[in-house]
This record gives sequence, C-alpha cells and structure tokens, in this order.
Amino acid sequence: MNQFNFISDSSKRKIASSFMKIIIGSSFLLFSCKDSNTNAKSDTSIDETAADFNFETKLKHARKFIVNNYAEYKEVIILHPLQDDTLATYLLVPKATLLPDKIVKQEKTYLIHVPIKSIVCLSSSHVGALAVLGLQDHIKGATNTDGYWDPTVQELVHEGLIKDVGRGMSTNIEQIIALQPDVITKNDHTTNISHEELLTIGINTLYYNDWRESDLLARAEWMKLMGLLFCKAELADSIFNKTEERYNRVKTLALTAQTKPRVLIAQDIRGVWFVPGDRSYVPRMIEDAHATIKTVEGASASLPCSFEQVFDEHRNDDYWFSLKGGTTKTLSEFGNSSEHYKKFEAFKNGQVYFNNKRVKPHGGNDFWESGAYYPDVILKDLVKIIHPELLPDHETYYWRKLD
Repeated sequence: MNQFNFISDSSKRKIASSFMKIIIGSSFLLFSCKDSNTNAKSDTSIDETAADFNFETKLKHARKFIVNNYAEYKEVIILHPLQDDTLATYLLVPKATLLPDKIVKQEKTYLIHVPIKSIVCLSSSHVGALAVLGLQDHIKGATNTDGYWDPTVQELVHEGLIKDVGRGMSTNIEQIIALQPDVITKNDHTTNISHEELLTIGINTLYYNDWRESDLLARAEWMKLMGLLFCKAELADSIFNKTEERYNRVKTLALTAQTKPRVLIAQDIRGVWFVPGDRSYVPRMIEDAHATIKTVEGASASLPCSFEQVFDEHRNDDYWFSLKGGTTKTLSEFGNSSEHYKKFEAFKNGQVYFNNKRVKPHGGNDFWESGAYYPDVILKDLVKIIHPELLPDHETYYWRKLD
C-alpha cells in the first residue's frame, strides 16, 4: 500500500511544486558562483577576440594571398600560383556576425567563423606556423606525426591528442572526418580533399601556399593567416616584425663581404637534374646571403634540366647546396649516388651542404617544419657557410657540411 494515499491529489501537486522549486533554487545556488567565474573568463575571451579582430592585418612581403580588413569581416584571397586567377576567397567572420547573402554567395567564396578551435594540417610548415604562435593544442590531426620536432607537438602526438591522418601525399579522409576539425589546411598540390564535400558536414578546407612565395620573408608572413584564423593576428604581426628585423640585420651584414661566390643548387634524380626557377624563393635567398646563382628563367618551381646544361653552367661554382634533405652525411656517400657529382669543383673542394642537420631517422626534417618561420636562421646559416669571416661564432642550425 502506498504510504501517501491518504494525501489528496491537490496536496500532492502542491508538495511536488514546492519540491521542484527547492531543487531549482538549490541548483541555482550551487552553480551561480561557478558560472560567475566562467562568465568572467568568457567575457574576457570575447573582449580579447573582439580587440584582435579589430587589429588591421597588413602584408609586407607575401604575394600569394591578400587580406582586406572590413569592419564586420576579414577577406582573405588566395591567389593562383601559376595563373592570373584566385584559388579561393575566405570570409573570416566573428561567430555572432551575419553577412548579407550578396557577400557570402559568390563563386569560390567560403565563410569561416573565427576564432576557430580545431585544425588538421596536411603539411609540416603549417604545424610550424602554429608552433611559432603557441597554438599547438588546437591541432587535432597532421600527416607524418612521427616526424615533428616541436616538443609540444611531440608530446601531444604521444598522448594521442594529435592523430596521424596520412603519410606524404596520401590522406586518410575518414580519420579527418571523425576528428571534425573546424578547418583543414592544405596546399594546391593536395588533390584528394574535396572542399565542397567536406563543407556539407561543417569542415572548411583552406589553401595555405606558403611554399609558393618568392622569398623567405614572404613565406614566413603566412603565419599571419594562421593568426587570423585563431584571432591572434596582433601576436602574429608582432612575431613577424621581429623576425623581419633579425633577417634584415643578417642581410645587411652579408653585404659587407668582400666576395660574391657562385652557388649551385641542383641534384641528379634518376638521371634528371632539377634546378630552381628564378621566381621561387631560392634565388632571393642566395642573393640575400651575398652570392650568385643561375636559375631557370620564368619558373616558380624547380624544373628538369640535362646534366650537360647543368655541368656547362655550374662546373666551377664555389658552393653546392642541396634542398633534398634525406639522410646523406658524407661526401663519399653523396659522390657514390651519381657518376657526375665528382666532376664539379664544389665537390672536389669539399664545399657541399645539405639542409638535413635536423632530420629524424624516419624522415622528419625541421628545415620544412620550423624553417619557414625562422628565415633569419636560414640566412644566417648561409652567410656562415659562404662568408665565414662575418659570423665566426655562429654554428649552422639547419645546414650540414658533408664530411
């Protein structure tokens, strides 16, 4: 028998109502202090985000993307690297802001609410940009996760907080979808990522073509795009300005050198020699180190050349640099990999250098991870090698002399 049967239905309703009021009141008292702290933090975060969004981002060196600052949104235009066209336009909008359809619904135009909270990176230089800005904990996935040098990224990978989403150019789409990042960063070589398909499930893809720029400072300036995504634009601008100052000091020092040596950057890949184009960052990098280099005219990437052409133009060059990384450490190992290498004067004089001083056994090369955002260190290394008298106390960071 129910012990409350003697109570009338009207009384039961009054008791239930009073009981619910007590529950609700207690809950309010229990969480009000906690919520006040949370709201205070939230208000601070909102204020910081608003202040950063009002910061005007200006580009000094980058030529492969454009930033237009408007009151309600930032317009980021990614330019096509080879044509007079755009790859995509991104409208970066605070979460509470609505834009008119006439702005949003344009061809190749995509809306991204900022600040984003999570990201998947399909290139090591993208991870390097986040490391410079201290945003590693927002990375949910990356390729080749066993090859990263940044200690925080290593720790996050070890803890399973950054998932491996592919190797090289092969990407695990299913894994990326499972992670549900706000944004995936890719370059224009990434062909198996469909922006439109991922957009239907709320995932944006963004072109991040730092490697297409024509000088080291322009590559480094792409950190400002990462800053815009996370509403850390002012921080990115400050870090870049300091990097630019250090770079220009090294460049000015290099100009005091009494000589201007000739440099070869090329390598035999299965019988084909690849030489940098004059529109890539390589010739400017060498020129800023106060040296000369002959490149392929009209090209923004390395192009194939015959051995005869390379030998004719570079046989007497003073220094030989390789951007192919790998694990080569000795001159004999390098010489044995091609019958032609030993014919060059730079080889005979032992002046061959690889950008693999910081390479992990399984292939992660820090030159491609952090190097893009430390152009001053890359340049300092080159000046140390080419004009050692100018930097007697500097030890190269990225470049290795083959013994």
